[in-house]
Amino acid sequence: MRGYMRVVLFALIALCAITTSADARRSHTIKVGDTPDAIRFLFTPSLDELRAANPKIDFAILHIGDTVVDPRPEPKDILEAELAKQGIETKLSSIIIRHDKLINELVESNAMVARLKAESKLLTIAADEGALYGIVLNALAVILAIIICVLFWTIVSLRGADRKILLMQKELAQTRNDNVLSMARSVKLRSV
Repeated sequence: MRGYMRVVLFALIALCAITTSADARRSHTIKVGDTPDAIRFLFTPSLDELRAANPKIDFAILHIGDTVVDPRPEPKDILEAELAKQGIETKLSSIIIRHDKLINELVESNAMVARLKAESKLLTIAADEGALYGIVLNALAVILAIIICVLFWTIVSLRGADRKILLMQKELAQTRNDNVLSMARSVKLRSV
């Protein structure tokens, strides 16, 4: 269960990182002759939106070299972030499906163990002679061996799933990092 919670937490962090990276904005460096209205016409929002997106800039006194950020995200960045987000959601849903399947198998194994225990109790009650007692003990040994094999198989399956989940987490982290770096490069190129 802890592994499942880690996967969900990781996916939420990755989705937040992609969503915030989609907020990459275009910018303009103030030059000689720029006015607040001229800058506003570059980005086409209202002057109030421009002020809200650039709280450190005093639009009454513009300083050459200051950078003004467009308050609207670029459509290309939003599309890339949405595609990356959908990919992560798809991988997360496949992890959850696999996890649920393993939990169901574990529940079935526990039910089988309970049935075998009940059958072994019935055999114990029915054994009233020495020969029958030996048969019951042999049957119990076989049943316990089956239980141990089933439990061992379940544990191995869950560990294998945890390894797969860790590998998928690494892939998701790499994808998120690649997307963030790509967006950072595109923002850097636009600002130059």
